[in-house]
Amino acid sequence: MTTEPTSGDPLVYTLTTEPARLTRSAPDAPHRGRLEITVARAAGVTGAVHCRGITVEVPTGDAPRSLTTQPERIGTAYRAPHGRTWWISASFADPRSTVFTCVPRNPRREVRFEGPEPAFTLLLDSIPLTGTPGEVGLRITADSRDATGAAVRTSADLTVTVGA
Repeated sequence: MTTEPTSGDPLVYTLTTEPARLTRSAPDAPHRGRLEITVARAAGVTGAVHCRGITVEVPTGDAPRSLTTQPERIGTAYRAPHGRTWWISASFADPRSTVFTCVPRNPRREVRFEGPEPAFTLLLDSIPLTGTPGEVGLRITADSRDATGAAVRTSADLTVTVGA
């Protein structure tokens, strides 16, 4: 699934699941899943996008339409080109959602997204699929600067389906 950027959105997000069809765990059949959220500069944007951070909010715990009731078991990793490094943390402060915060690890605390190729992929791995079957909405927010240096905060919604 790929988001279509709205007018002025500098980034586009793609969601891939592994396996392609996620299935909710049963007492005698535990299932795990993987989400890959890829971030790239939107096709219509000219010039570099300077990204200062990305957050991904996942419904978990006792939330309606939660992905898992065991968010602390979600593994995190990332892929980024050119040896870029990112710091990833998870916040479990809200019992109904888990927020994954991704921040570039460099002196400027930002990364330049210069072309349409993927510039960052967040991997949420080994997710115990113990939540509610159906559609689960993820919220992605990015803090960036445009070519003029103005701060831009954009959000997008992605949906993942978990079968019964």
